[in-house]
Amino acid sequence: MFNKLKQYINTRNTLFKNIKNFLSGRIVFAVATLLVGILTARFLTPENRGLYTLFFTTSGLLTTVFHLGISPANVYFLNVKKVSVNILYGNNLFYIFISLILISITMLVGYIFFNFNIGFPSENLMIIYVLLGVCFIYQLTESCFQGLIFATKNYSFMANSYYVQSILLIAATLAILFFKNDLLIAIEFRVTIISLFMFFFVTRLLIILRIKKISFSKNILVDQIKFGSRNWLQNLIGFLNIKSYIFFLAFLSSPENVGYFAVSFIFVELLRYIPDSLGAFLLPEFTKIDSSKERARVALNSLKSIFLAISLVSLTLILVINHVVTFLFGIEYISAILVSRILIIAALLGVFYQVLTRYFTSEAKQIYSIISSTFGLAVGSVCSIILIPEYGAYGAALSFMSSSFASGLLILIFFKNFTRFNLSSMVSFSLKK
Repeated sequence: MFNKLKQYINTRNTLFKNIKNFLSGRIVFAVATLLVGILTARFLTPENRGLYTLFFTTSGLLTTVFHLGISPANVYFLNVKKVSVNILYGNNLFYIFISLILISITMLVGYIFFNFNIGFPSENLMIIYVLLGVCFIYQLTESCFQGLIFATKNYSFMANSYYVQSILLIAATLAILFFKNDLLIAIEFRVTIISLFMFFFVTRLLIILRIKKISFSKNILVDQIKFGSRNWLQNLIGFLNIKSYIFFLAFLSSPENVGYFAVSFIFVELLRYIPDSLGAFLLPEFTKIDSSKERARVALNSLKSIFLAISLVSLTLILVINHVVTFLFGIEYISAILVSRILIIAALLGVFYQVLTRYFTSEAKQIYSIISSTFGLAVGSVCSIILIPEYGAYGAALSFMSSSFASGLLILIFFKNFTRFNLSSMVSFSLKK
C-alpha cells in the first residue's frame, strides 16, 4: 500500500513538473510572439503589416497541407506500437525531404505558369517564393519532430527551444529598424534566423534521444501516414477555421484591413496558447489511460479548468482592450479595438473544440472533430462572404466568432452523446472524481 502511494505521488509530481517546464516555454514564446506582433505593427504600416501576416499565413497553410499528421503518429507509434525512436526519427527526415521536393515543384509551377503573387509586388516575387519554401521547411520540421519530443517526454528540451526561438524572433524583428522598416527585410531576417535554429534543433534532438544510427522503414512510414492522415483533414479544416479570414480579407477587402485583423488576432493567439499547449500535452496522457471512462473524466475536468482560466483572462482583456490596443500598436490601429473585443470572445468559445478534439483523437473518433470543424468552417465562410465586403475587419471578426460558436457547440453535443455524461455533470465545476 505504501509503495503504491509513493509511486502515485511520484507520478503526479513528475506530471506537474513536466507541465510546468513545457508551459513555461510556451508562455515565454507566446509573449515573444506578442512582442513581435507589437513591434512589427510599430515598424510597418498597416498595409505592410497585413502583407507580413499574409506571408506567414500562406506558409502555415502550405505546412498544414503537406503535414499528414506525422506528429501525432510519432506519439502513437512510439508509445502504443513500441516502434524504435531511431526509425521514427529517420522516417521524419525522409518525409521532410520528400515534402521539400513536392513543395519545390508546386511553387515552381505556381511561379512560372500562374504568377501568383499573394499581394506582393511582382519585382519581389522570386525571393518571396524562395522564402516561402524555406519557411515551409522549418515549420514542417518543427511540427513533425514535436510529436517525437512529446512521446519521449523531453519537455525540458522543448521548453528550452521555445526560449531560444523567442530570443531569435525578437532579435530578427528589432533588426528591421536598421533597414528603414523594409517589409522584405523583415521577412528575410525572420525566416533566415529561425531556419538556422531549426537545423540546430534537429541535430540537438538526435543527441538527446541518443540515436547512434538513423534507421528508416517504408512500411512503418506508410502506416504512420495512414494513421496521421485521419487527422490531416481535421487539421486542415482547423487551420482554415483560424486563418482563412486573412485570405478572405486579402481577396474581399484590403491589406489595411488584414493589418487591423492581424494585430487584433494576436490576442486570440495569446489566449489559445494555454489550451493548445495543454492539448498537445494531454494527447499522450490520454493514450496512456486504459479506461475509456477515465479518459472521458480527465477530458471533462481538463476542459472545465481550462475554460474557467481563459474566461477570467478574457474578461480582463475585454475591459482594458481600448487602452491596450492604442498603447501597444499606436493610434493608427484604433479601428482594431472593437475587432479585438469580438475576437477575444471568439477565442473563449474556441476552447471547447481545442480540448475535446484531443480527446476524440485518443479515442480514434476523429470523425466527430472533423464534422464539428467543418460545420464551423462552413458557417464562418458564409458569414465572411456576406460580411467582409461591407464591414471589412469587423465582418471577419464576427465571422470568426460565429465559426467558433458553431464548432464548439457541436463538439460538446458529440462529447455528451459519446460519453453519456449528463448535463449537470458537464456544467458543474466540481472536479471531484
